[in-house]
Amino acid sequence: MRLLFVDDEPVMLSAMRARLRRHREGWSMRFVESGPAALEALEQEPADVVVSDQNMPGMLGTQLLEQVRRRCPQALRVLLSGHSEGAALHDGLRVAHQFIAKPCSLDELTVAVKHLYGLRESFDNPDMQRVIHAVDELPTPNAVFQELDRALSDPEVDARVVATIAERDPGLSLQLLKLANSAFYAMPPVAQVVKAVQRLGLAMVKAAATYAQLSGAVEQSLSGCRTRVELMQQRSLTVANVARRLLPGEAGQQAYLAGLLHDVGGLVLLASLPEHREVLFQGDPWPFVRAGRERALLGFTHAEVGAYLLGTWGQPSALVHGVAQQHAPTLGEDKAFDIAGAVHVAQRLAMEHAAQAGQCSERAPFDVAYLTACGKSLPALTELAFGREKQ
Repeated sequence: MRLLFVDDEPVMLSAMRARLRRHREGWSMRFVESGPAALEALEQEPADVVVSDQNMPGMLGTQLLEQVRRRCPQALRVLLSGHSEGAALHDGLRVAHQFIAKPCSLDELTVAVKHLYGLRESFDNPDMQRVIHAVDELPTPNAVFQELDRALSDPEVDARVVATIAERDPGLSLQLLKLANSAFYAMPPVAQVVKAVQRLGLAMVKAAATYAQLSGAVEQSLSGCRTRVELMQQRSLTVANVARRLLPGEAGQQAYLAGLLHDVGGLVLLASLPEHREVLFQGDPWPFVRAGRERALLGFTHAEVGAYLLGTWGQPSALVHGVAQQHAPTLGEDKAFDIAGAVHVAQRLAMEHAAQAGQCSERAPFDVAYLTACGKSLPALTELAFGREKQ
């Protein structure tokens, strides 16, 4: 693994070099004292991971990582900063995959780097990684922001009301979770949007929503795609609601989040591959149908893209697994019906439901062998999903 460490304090670099020597058999490490020096080093040899301090003279860490994103999009980016407020924080969220608050231990830094690189090894596809790392923000329907802005103008609004609005947009939901789970808060990760809203506070939620709304890069690339984005996100919300009914308690909440984000990879592909939009998205197919087109054309699917994105942003492994295996769930040692299984079944039940309403002509096969091994029957799962609506 090739790492580049950037800090304007020679003492800090020396300490890093000394403490990280124990990793020298598996890590190839370089240490430089400025943003320009880092860019020059990258010209000489690319890096797998770039770790930068934020407050450096001449070029801030966020400015450096923005240049790294453009010049070396496959590199994973880690930002070290003592500031966790305002524009500095949101700039950091935009350009870095992981954020570590200073002062930090090198053990904490090592864990973050290993986590990122482990994800990269698990999803070892350079073409896919370039697509993902080139995207700053996910597309968001304007109607969500208008409604959210009205709700946030009331200082007494309940966090659950705000979360319900935010959940209509997987991109915004992921941004709020990413922010709430960042190292700046030094708290256990949350896997529910409402808990993210409660942790952040209404002022930070409004700032995050405004920042996402003003992001220009993806908006410009999605000219003419607004209706398609809204359809994709409405389907994700439907899948989320069905998935939540298939598992009890906390597992159901996690299944809801996995369902909400199961096609976030599709949004990435829509935003980053305009040359392939007509082939991949013609007829507005459901994710399962599109996955076949993606595999044939790109060699990877939205499921892998979404899982890798979630992993680099520090989401729980159960959520990453649920998104990655949404079309082909596998049994764990306990042979339990899990989040991946819930999303798998929920998408197919949602498609069946849409077909009955004349809104869909597509079908997706259920993994009957998986369901049988889990001790689940399709009629019983269908009753869990839609029984209440029939009553």
